[in-house]
Amino acid sequence: MEEKFTHLVLVLHGYTLNPKKYDLLKKAIEEAYPKAHVVIPQLPFSALSMADLNKESYRMLIEIEKGLLHIEKVNKDVLPKIVIIGHSTGSLVARKVYVYACGENEDAPFENVMESTQPRLWVSHVDRIILLAGMNRGWSLTHHLYVKTAFLMRVGIVIGKVMKFFGNNPLGFQTRKGSSFITQLRLQWLSMIKHATEGKKDTNEKGIGNALVVQLLGTIDDLIPPEDNVDLVTGSNFIYLDVRMTGHLDVIQGDKTGTKKFAMETSTYGYFPMLPFLLAHKRQSKVEWLMDQYVENRAQYPKAQFSFLGHSNGTYLLAKALNDYPACKFKNVVFAGSVVSQNYNWKKILDQEKRIENVFNFVASSDWVVAMFPKTFQTMKLQDIGSGGFDGFNELSEHQQMKFVEGSHGAAIEEKYWDDIAHFIVHGKFTDTGEVKNKEVRSRFWKFIGKAAPWPFAIILAVVGVGIYFAYVLPADPFNGILSVLCIIVAIGIFVTRF
Repeated sequence: MEEKFTHLVLVLHGYTLNPKKYDLLKKAIEEAYPKAHVVIPQLPFSALSMADLNKESYRMLIEIEKGLLHIEKVNKDVLPKIVIIGHSTGSLVARKVYVYACGENEDAPFENVMESTQPRLWVSHVDRIILLAGMNRGWSLTHHLYVKTAFLMRVGIVIGKVMKFFGNNPLGFQTRKGSSFITQLRLQWLSMIKHATEGKKDTNEKGIGNALVVQLLGTIDDLIPPEDNVDLVTGSNFIYLDVRMTGHLDVIQGDKTGTKKFAMETSTYGYFPMLPFLLAHKRQSKVEWLMDQYVENRAQYPKAQFSFLGHSNGTYLLAKALNDYPACKFKNVVFAGSVVSQNYNWKKILDQEKRIENVFNFVASSDWVVAMFPKTFQTMKLQDIGSGGFDGFNELSEHQQMKFVEGSHGAAIEEKYWDDIAHFIVHGKFTDTGEVKNKEVRSRFWKFIGKAAPWPFAIILAVVGVGIYFAYVLPADPFNGILSVLCIIVAIGIFVTRF
């Protein structure tokens, strides 16, 4: 008697590739799911393809149903779990297949390619969707690209424009950022998520459409930049995992250095310049955002140990959260360019059982941002920010801080320290051969700057005062008015954009 299938796995290949390129991936799937039926159909994704991605997505929907018919002969009435895997362009098709399977919603109608727009009966059996180097927002030409890649893409764009001139719609243009296919998919995905709550009477909520989505990102992707890979609008609930030492095409071969069980939270609290950061209620709103993310990830990874790497304003968020939220716990913590008060109560936090196991603070030799501004508030005993990133913390030992990282505000997060930071985050200590070694060197100039607070604020206020003087004290004159506006713009601009 044949053993029943536990999984149906649909693998959708990338642009200009074919199913044979996915032999290693297929082998990995079969090792993970020994009783899986793996389907890797050929897609018309050649370099000069004119295939309609909407039609191909519907065709892949039918492929799933063909696979289920094949399994039904063995399983009888038992439906397997369904896993949809897409690589590169195939990742877009994978998402579209799932959207189609969940059925049409009035607020985001489907394209006219389907015989039926009703939800498929099997859609609740979709266990997960896995995106490999997923180009979720479409591709675009950016400075991120290697010179050779950018040149070839520009050549392709020229060829594609010629094809469009003759009335064709190249496949490559269908996946460009802002294209009809990409935009429709994102809007349909948002609608699907909106309706993916538990079904309720007298509503249009369907209770389907919330399958787990995992995206694997190559750390050296030379084709699609991070801002196009990661869609924080329609993919905010995705789980993003890095695959070390892999690019856009070879991510399908897996992590060449061995797979590790780590996940990173990659969402963002947005641009947070110095001026709003100086307002306590603005800082508190970001702390609350961090704790909301913390709870969501706790739910997602209930058995995981959490660690934290923070730079600049981000260090304040955790420091404040540790004070205000007794239930939050982190294994290893790294601060760089910290704007937390030099007098922060680390001893109290570290003495509490299992709150934090290890902490390390990078202190830069010439961090003038911290020395001049957060330290001003610390010196004047205003609010709870300060100079931890310039002076170090009083309650941390010399083994818990590096004095000094040579450079300014962002010195400690330069690439040469990445391996050391990663080692600390994982193991709670540094290696003897790394870059992290105390260098008790700080010039007299920077020692003086460190003692200058709060004079920088006084200088900026003086500039604003000059602007007001030109505007209201001197006789009305166009030249005086221009000087007034320039002085105020420079003073405020320093806060809003520079810091």
